[in-house]
Amino acid sequence: MLLKKKYCDRHRVLKALQEKQEEGWRPDSIGSEDIELSGSEIAELARLREKDVWAQIDFLAFEKEIVVHEKNDFSIYYFICQKGTVSYYDRKYIYTGRKELLNDIYDWMKTVSTIVLLIIATITFILNIISTKNNTKEIQKLKVETNAISDSLKAQSNHEK
Repeated sequence: MLLKKKYCDRHRVLKALQEKQEEGWRPDSIGSEDIELSGSEIAELARLREKDVWAQIDFLAFEKEIVVHEKNDFSIYYFICQKGTVSYYDRKYIYTGRKELLNDIYDWMKTVSTIVLLIIATITFILNIISTKNNTKEIQKLKVETNAISDSLKAQSNHEK
């Protein structure tokens, strides 16, 4: 698809975390250990490079769609929160990516159509100048002929008198 990679990556990260939550959630679950993933686990499940995952983690955490959980051993894990679940099922980032793509296409088409219209206007202007010059020459030629005929008629009428 033509969507920008960041939108697809965000959706895939949310998908991996949502699937982990659905797989690990139990009514008797107390902690987040059963529903959290490390960055490398997200990359593996989402089939993304780790650097692509890291590029989206901060954004999704800022949007409060995922939660960052730092453990005592300084390892960091992530899990999806309710807002992230809604975003995933609503396909928020796919929709946003499509909307941006359509806006980009619209902007491109406005630019191209403006250029095409400018070219058409320029060609029309040049053709009008050429046509006007040709018409002016024809008018001058007709004036000369009209004057010649008029002079000829005057001379003939003077000659008859």
